[in-house]
This record gives sequence, structure tokens and C-alpha cells, in this order.
Amino acid sequence: MNRDVWHHLGWAAMAMALGLVVAACVATTPAGLPSQGGSLLMPNANLTALAVTVDRLRGDVRHGLVQDESVDVQPGDRIAVLEQGRGLLRFPDRLVVELFRDTQIDMADVRLEAAGFIFVRMRQAFGHTRAELTGQANARLILTTDYATITAIEDGTEFVTCHAPELTCMVTLAGATEVRAQGEVVTVRAGEATYIFPDQPPQPPTCADLSQVRRWMDAKRGSAPIDPLGALVISWGPDLPCGEEAPPAPVAEATAVSTPTETALPLPAAEGMVSIPPGEYVVGAPRADDYHVAAMRVSLPAFWLDQFEVTHEQYAAYLAATGHTPPLAWPDGTVPPGRDRHPVQGVTWEEAARYCAWALKRLPTEAEWEVAARGPGEAPALYPWGADPLAGGQVNALSPVESYPVGSVTFNRSPFDVYDQAGNVWEWVDSPYAPVLTGHRLLRGGRYGLQRDMAYRQQVAPDDDRFRSVAGFRCAADRVEGE
Repeated sequence: MNRDVWHHLGWAAMAMALGLVVAACVATTPAGLPSQGGSLLMPNANLTALAVTVDRLRGDVRHGLVQDESVDVQPGDRIAVLEQGRGLLRFPDRLVVELFRDTQIDMADVRLEAAGFIFVRMRQAFGHTRAELTGQANARLILTTDYATITAIEDGTEFVTCHAPELTCMVTLAGATEVRAQGEVVTVRAGEATYIFPDQPPQPPTCADLSQVRRWMDAKRGSAPIDPLGALVISWGPDLPCGEEAPPAPVAEATAVSTPTETALPLPAAEGMVSIPPGEYVVGAPRADDYHVAAMRVSLPAFWLDQFEVTHEQYAAYLAATGHTPPLAWPDGTVPPGRDRHPVQGVTWEEAARYCAWALKRLPTEAEWEVAARGPGEAPALYPWGADPLAGGQVNALSPVESYPVGSVTFNRSPFDVYDQAGNVWEWVDSPYAPVLTGHRLLRGGRYGLQRDMAYRQQVAPDDDRFRSVAGFRCAADRVEGE
């Protein structure tokens, strides 16, 4: 046999041996994992619409799922769960992610690694999710938001995540998670929660009321309006032992028009609040400048607003219930003598948001605050009392160096019967109706000695403490008890 024949036979033998090796690899692929030619593919993942509308967006192609329909999911896909929808993302025998209504996630990475280990990375753009790893998931899940990175660090971990422009929040129901933000890391174990404000590290884990979380999830699976989970999370103080549950909140008797989901969470009392009717309103100033935007129309649903600014006395009750830190205006940690009915001041935006959540309310949006101050009409006045900045000289009679008790200056009252929005203390608001600089918050209304018109927008940088000593707030709500 000549040299060329031997050469060809040698190459054929090597090819046969390689084929046997590949066959052996295919034969030993872990059960339940797809394989092709000895190479592991992306793990199986599918999306099911439990309630519509649920969309899968792949490139420029949108697939709207019908009820109970399932489709595959790949890296790069976007999942949008619209109003009244609910979706379930499954990695069989490994991981389940429940997508509540008004939620969007992006599938950043899904892959198989050595020994059948799967890696999943998702980005939550907004909304609420619940993730659950099986007891032997052999998987790693990383969920990111604009403000934090959340990693499940144990098999059997279950956690709920919320994300909105105001904050990211997370409650660990089982197992343990690691939350990273701004270079700092906290471990959040079963029965604990944390939240993260923009450009800030995670808050230290606090004990979660798991019974409230479960009632919240049940309500969110329905169709009735419900406050975001973040309102619950930032309201919890250190008084509840971790892992324990508070007694269920009383639930109103069902009527012909009420359902358990509508009463799953308590509502604030109407006392001390003013009802603002729904409608189209005008906000902004006749001319735009560095502190004003041009007049524009906004459409608002009905809402409720505190008639008065939150007082030192009310804030003291909140601190006694939650153990949070007193404001800067309390040098010795207690309410300054004789100022119980003055507006609390020296609080940050985050502290104001926490108080409102504890009170089962929220900070007012910028548009809500301004509408409540100016009232209805095609050309609402720029001051609560009218067009004259000095209110016929009455403004000059106010102290330029200190606040006054809320509601005691009768001319400083809006057409909707809301008091003290011009001056007294600056007030924090949420959700700007026009752009602000990245990371900035808004104060409205001015302070004692420096009243501002009701369209004036004071932007405050995260590291700017010039306004904090004279900053207060009031709260808003979508609904109240008995409504």
C-alpha cells in the first residue's frame, strides 16, 4: 500500500475517533437541557399571558399574546405587560418570574454554563416582578434596575422587586439576595426588605411585614387600583421582629361594587385632606425663564391633598412609630418648644417620601401641587389669593425669619381651600411635569421671607443642602377611606 493511501486512512481514523468523542458528549448532556452536535444551546424559556395585554417585542416585531398563550423568549427580547395584564416567565424546573401589570423587562442574557448551570440577567425598566428559584435550581439570577443590581444568592430564593423613577425596592420572601448600588452591597434575607433612591446606596435591610406583601400581590393580580409596593416598603420601621407578620389589616365588608382586592391595603382617612376634582388644568407661567416653564395644560384624575403642611407634632408621631432619624431642625432630637403646630422643616425629599408612605399617602406630583395652589380656569392666578404678589400688603406683615403655625394665616388659602402654599416653608414634590436636571428634586412655594409664585420651580441637586433647613412637605393620596 503506497504512502498516499496510508495518509488518507490516517485522516479517516482520526475523523472516526472525533465522531465517537462528540457522540459521547451528546450522550452525557444533562437531562432536560437541549443539545445539538454536542453543543449546549440556550436554556428553554417561555412566556405565558395569564391576563392580557402581554407583548413580546423581538427587534421590530411585536407579538401580542392572547390569554393563556405561550411563546419562547430569547436574549434581546423585551416583555411589556400593559394595564390589566399579567405574565409568567418560566425556565422549566429552574426559575419563575411573575410580571405584574404595568411592568417592562428586557432579557439581557440567558445562557447555559458548565455542568448544566444556567445564568439569567434581566433589566427591569419599571413596574413590579416576583422571582422564585426552585430548591435545586442550579441557576444564577441577576435583576438590574436604573438604581440597583439584585442577585439571588441561594437556591429556593423568592423576592419581589419594584422600580419607578422615585426608587427601587425589594422584599426577600425566602432565601437571600444581594443588593448592590453606588459601590455598596447589603444582604437581604427572608423577611427583610430594602430600597434604593437615585444615586444612593441601598438602605440597611429592615424587617418586612410579609402578610402585607402577600395581600399586596393578591391585589396587584386583580384589576383594582393599588399603590406601588414602594409605599409599603419605605413605611416599615424597626419595631416588627424580622420574619414575623403583623395582624391583618381590617377589611371592609364586601358590597355589590367592592372586592377584596379593592380593600387589600388600608387607605388614609379623609380628615385633614382636601378633594381636588378631575379635569384639565393650566400650569406654568405666561413666560418661560430659568425658574418657570411656559403655560401648558395638564389632565389630572381626582386626588386628595393635605390641607396643611405636615407639622412638627405629626412628624414626631411618625418618628415615635418608626424610629427614623429626627430632622435637622431638632438640634436635641425633639420638637423645638412651642412649635408643635409649625410645619416640620429640615427634611430631605427621601425623608418626606418615607413619612407620606407611612401615612398611607405619597408626595404630590408637581402638577397636583400647583393645581391645588392656583385652582381651575383658563388663566389661574399665580398666587393662592390672586394676582397681587403682596396680597394687598398682607405678605409684608409675615415674619421674614421664622415660620408660622399652619392654617393661621387666613389669606394664604387657595381656591381649593389648601393653606400655606406660598411661603412658610419650601415643599417637596414628586414627578415633574417638565424636565429637570438629572438627579435633581423639586421644591415649590418659597419660604418665610421669600414667597414664590405658584409656578416657580426650584431645582435642587443631590449634594445641595442650602434648602434643606427650610424644606418641608405635605402629602397626597389617590383615594381615602369611605370614598
